[in-house]
This record gives sequence, structure tokens and C-alpha cells, in this order.
Amino acid sequence: MFIREIVMENFKSYGKRTVIQDIDPHFNAITGLNGSGKSNILDGVCFALGISNLREVRAVSLKDLIHIGATAIVSLVFDNSDKATSPPGYEEFDTITISRQVFDGGRLKSMLNGVLAPAARIADVLQSAHLNVNNPHFIVMQGRITRVLNMKAAEILSMIEEATGSKMYDENRARAVTFINKKRQHYLENENVLALEKLEREQAAYSPLFQLCSDVCKLQERIADEEKLVDQLDKEINELRDSIKKCKEACKQLRSEAEAFQKKRENHDKTGTFSIEEKARRPLRVPLREGELPFKIVQLYNSLQLLSFKLRVIEEKRQKCEKDKEEIMKVLKIMQEKKRNALEIALMQINKDFDAIMNIMLPDVNVKLVPVDASDILKGLEIKVAFAGQWLESLTELSGGQRSLVALALIFAMLLFKPAPVYILDEIDAALDVVHTERIGEMIREKFPHSQFLVVSLKEGMFSNANVLYRTRLENGQSNVTRTLGSKYRPMSRDAIAAIRKRHQKEEEFRAAVRSKLANIRTDIGKIELNSSFSSARRHGKPSLFICLLENANIQL
Repeated sequence: MFIREIVMENFKSYGKRTVIQDIDPHFNAITGLNGSGKSNILDGVCFALGISNLREVRAVSLKDLIHIGATAIVSLVFDNSDKATSPPGYEEFDTITISRQVFDGGRLKSMLNGVLAPAARIADVLQSAHLNVNNPHFIVMQGRITRVLNMKAAEILSMIEEATGSKMYDENRARAVTFINKKRQHYLENENVLALEKLEREQAAYSPLFQLCSDVCKLQERIADEEKLVDQLDKEINELRDSIKKCKEACKQLRSEAEAFQKKRENHDKTGTFSIEEKARRPLRVPLREGELPFKIVQLYNSLQLLSFKLRVIEEKRQKCEKDKEEIMKVLKIMQEKKRNALEIALMQINKDFDAIMNIMLPDVNVKLVPVDASDILKGLEIKVAFAGQWLESLTELSGGQRSLVALALIFAMLLFKPAPVYILDEIDAALDVVHTERIGEMIREKFPHSQFLVVSLKEGMFSNANVLYRTRLENGQSNVTRTLGSKYRPMSRDAIAAIRKRHQKEEEFRAAVRSKLANIRTDIGKIELNSSFSSARRHGKPSLFICLLENANIQL
């Protein structure tokens, strides 16, 4: 699926209705004088796709997108003739049209094939075609290159996690699960076996590493809660022990009184020396003491038994909490190791492409991403560069142009790892000379034969490699566009196309194997068996968080 046509009306500098037709399915360059509206074309594409970050469309408010008047609209017509890449449920359409309209008050309206549709629905359709507008890695603006150059080790690791899919948000996972459920239901209703198999592949593409990160956070919260509960139980145990101690002392005192009373009674029986007054009181006092004492002893004994029972219950709960904590820590360690292994697998492929692309742009220069701590990749990554086999201590030894080439090579390596049908590049060659700009253009033609590129550039070396060139001009305050064929445009024969596809098939098979290993990680977590302590916890009506997590791991999509 690729963009065949762009229609803009009253959008930014395009006041009149502008139709950009016959967009090449592979390499398109856009050029023009500064201020002529060339980047506004890419802004229009981003806006129509539903990119919510206004910085991506270079605007402060939605009102900035309107040329003049009360509304602006941008439509994208996608070629959907290749049914193998069609979004599920849209195989019958040869084209898919997505439109987005903004009104003066900031209200937005989205349409899918001419029908009103919520933005989330359109985002789901695009995501099923591997265009994730919530994490638009397929958009590379000039500012991103500068950010890569200044990234710290943790930020580079975060960028790799985004490329591998391990850095997402909870709402994204929930939306993805809902979307997959809808798609599966659709195919079950239509009994479309081929489409169902395709859905399974797409489902596997949703990186399992995200769930690992989500589970890690939940487990850490659970550990904190368990520690608080243990502290509370310790406090209650100490209080109960104090109560038991007091009860024992009271029992001891009562026993002493009972023994003294018994001794006094025996002495009385022997001596018979009680006074008349004592004899008169005895029928009242002694029976009373004889009746009170056993009752108090029994009462204190029952209280002692109750406290002892509560203490045993609390001790059992405390022991269970400790066991739960141990199991949670064990699972946390397993998931961290799974994530670490997955990142190492991804890093291996990214480094392979990183170095290969760098060699295209700068022969005899090697690059790689290495962990700042060799024992743990999760502590961050840093870029290493070598000239003729000599590794530099710091990137500060590179010139400005060399640093830009390194950043571009890394960005393209990540694009290769997670391919998209469409890429949007805005003046990524701004800091490059003509020779290296041309090499970037040649690399795009060579490394991405199955993707469409919309590239804004002012460099001859870039747009000379494009199949189609669009030139923008500003006349009377409004932009317009003209289309010409690129100087290197050549209709390709079927044999040439087959040869290119065969060559890239092997590379894609390796990348697919890497993504498959990542997908299996989530499944492995669900296979962890529960021990008897957790089963016991469930019988007591308080299943541990670990049980809930494992049940969640086996969610039926």
C-alpha cells in the first residue's frame, strides 16, 4: 500500500485546491526555493495521517494550518491494489482515501473512504498496514538527526526499545488488543482462512516486549505493597505478643491469688480461729470468690486462645506474603532477562545494518552500538566509530558532517529493522555535501525497494536519484506544484524486479526470524508454572498478583 495522490485545500500555503497526482510507489523528491511550500506537503501528509503532535506539522495551534477562512482539508489516496498488504477488511477496495479537516475553532473531522470515522479507527487501519501514527518512526525530520547526535546512553537505548516495540504505553496495548479482537471476529464471521493467517502474523508483530515492561512495573508496585503489608503484620504481631504477655501475667496473678486463698482456707479448717464477724461474712464472701475466680481464669484463657489463633493466622499471612514476594522477584528477574535477550537479538541485526549503511556513505568507517556496561545492555547504549580499524574514544572527534552521517546511518538501520510502507524525510541531507547526499539517495533506492519515500531536499544529489520530482513555487502568496520524471527514472523489466526482490528476500527472512524470536518471548512468560503456595493463596480467596499476571499472559485475543 502506498500513497497515490495528495489533495490539499486551503492548507497552509496551499490556498487553492492542489492535487498532487501519480506519486511514484518508490522514490519521490520534493524541492523548491525556501518558503515555496515544499515542507508544507509533508506537513499535509502528516496531518491527514492523524499525527497529533503539532510540532510534527510545524504549527503552534490548529488554526495555523488554515491558509485563510474557516476550514482546511487534506486527503490521501492510497493505492490498495496489492491485496497482500491490504488492511484487514479492505481487500475489496483498490484505493483507500483518508481525509482530515480542521475548522477555525479547532474542531477536527476525519473520514475514511468518504464516510465519517473516528480518528482511532483510522489509526487502527493505518497500524494494520504498519503505519503506527502513535509512534511515527517512519517520519524523520531534520531535528531528529540533531537529537540523535546529542543523545545520552539511556536515550539511545530508549530509541532502540521503540524500534523493537518494547517501549509502548498501556493504552496502546489495550487499543491493540481491542483492534486485534475486532479483526479476528471479522474474519471468523467471514470464514476467511487466508485473512486469519495474515492476522496472526500481524498479531505477532505487536512486540511482546511491551508486556514485559508493563509486567515489570506492576510487579514492582506489588513488591512495594507486599513490603508495606509485611511491616503492618510485624506491628500487629508485636502488639499481639504484648497482649499475650499481659494475659499470661494476669493468669499468673490469679493463680497466685487462688493458691493463697486455698492455703488460707486450709489453715482455717485446721485452726478454726476465725472471729465471729469473719464467720458471719464467710457465707457471703467465700462463695463469691469461689465463683469469680474460675470464671476469670476461663475468660482469660479463652482470650489467650483467641489471641494465639490470630497470631497464627497473621504469621501464615506473613509467610505467604514473603513467599509471594520471592516468587514475584523471581518472575521479575526472568522477565528482565527475557527483555535483555530480546534487545541483544535486535541489537545484533541493527548493528549489522548500521555498519553496512555507514560503509556505503563512508567506506572504511565502521560503527556499532555497544552497551555502556558490557554485563548489562539495559544500562544504556553508546555509539562507537572506527576509522581504518581504530576506534575513537568520543564522537567529539568527528566533524559535523561525519556526525550527521553516523546519525543518519543509525536512523536508517532502525527503519530497516521495522519497515514501513511509507517514509517521510524532511531535509535530512541539510548538513551533507553533494557526494554524500547522492550516496544517501542511492542507498534509499538500493535498501528500500518495497517502501515509498517522500523526501524534501534542496540537494541535486538527492532528487537526482528520485523517480519523480515535484517542484514547488510561490505565486501571489500561494504555493503550487509541478511534476517531472527524475533523471534516473527507468521503467524496470519484470526480470529486474524479480532479481531485486529475491536479493532482499533473504535479508527480510533474517529480520523476520528476529521478530519471531521477540514474539515468542511473551508466550514463554505464560508457560511459567504456579507452585503450591500460590494455589493455596487462591483457595483462601486472595490470589496473588503473580497468578493474575500469568492469567493475563494467556489472554485470548
